[in-house]
Amino acid sequence: MREDMAKYRRMSGVRPQSFRDLETPPHWAAYDSGLELLGRQEAALALPRLEEALQESLAQLESCRAGCEGPEELQREEEEEEEGPGSQGGLYEAIAGHWIRVLQCRQRCVEETATRPGRSFPVPDFLPSQLRRLQEAHAQVGNLSQAVENVLSFLLFYPEDEAAKEALNQYQTQLGEPRPGLGPREDIQRFVLQSLGEKRQLYYAMEHLGTSFKDPDPWTPAAFIPESLREKLRIKSSDLGTMSLPSRSP
Repeated sequence: MREDMAKYRRMSGVRPQSFRDLETPPHWAAYDSGLELLGRQEAALALPRLEEALQESLAQLESCRAGCEGPEELQREEEEEEEGPGSQGGLYEAIAGHWIRVLQCRQRCVEETATRPGRSFPVPDFLPSQLRRLQEAHAQVGNLSQAVENVLSFLLFYPEDEAAKEALNQYQTQLGEPRPGLGPREDIQRFVLQSLGEKRQLYYAMEHLGTSFKDPDPWTPAAFIPESLREKLRIKSSDLGTMSLPSRSP
C-alpha cells in the first residue's frame, strides 16, 4: 500500500489534496495536526486545529451515545444466548435492565472516542488533555480570556489540580479587573454534568441491583462511589495490578 501511495504521488497532476483519508476520524486528524503545529512552536496556527479537535471529539461522543439507544430485541437475543431461557424478569426489571445497558454503553463512548484507529487502548484523559493544550496555546498568543475559559473547564474535571489553579491565578492577575460572564465552556459543563448524572445512576445500580460498571474516567469524584463499593473496587483493582478507583475528593 505504501508503494502504491508513493507511485500515485509521483503521477503528474496529482496533488496532496487529491488524497482523502477514509480511516482517520476528523477529531484525530485535527488533533494530530494541532499537536504537530504546537511542536513547531506555531501556537496561532495550532489553535484552530485544536479547537476543531475538541468540537469533533464532542460530536463523536454524541454520535456514539446516540447509537447506544438501539433496538432492544437484539440485546435480548444476546442476553438469552448468554443466560439461557427463563432468565427474563418482569416488565420493570426489563426496563431497568435496558436503561442500565444504555448508560453503560454511553460511558464506554469516552474510551471509544479516545482510542486511535488500529490501537487497543484509549488516550488517558483525552478531553481534559485537549483543554490543557488549548489553555496553554491561548496563553502563548495572548488570548488570556480564552485561556481562563479553558483552564476553568479543565478544573471541572480536576478542581484540585495545582498547576491549573496556579495558571488561573496568573491569567486573572494579568487580566486585572474581574470579567463578568467569564467561566467554563458551556459544552464542557454540559458534558461533565451529563456524565456525572449517568455515573451516579450506574453506581446506584451497582450497589443495589448487583450490576457491573467499569468507570472509564479517573476524574470521577470519589463521593460518587457508594462507601459500600469503595473497598470492593479497591481490592479488585489491586488484584488486577491496576488502580481504577477514582481518588479525587468532591
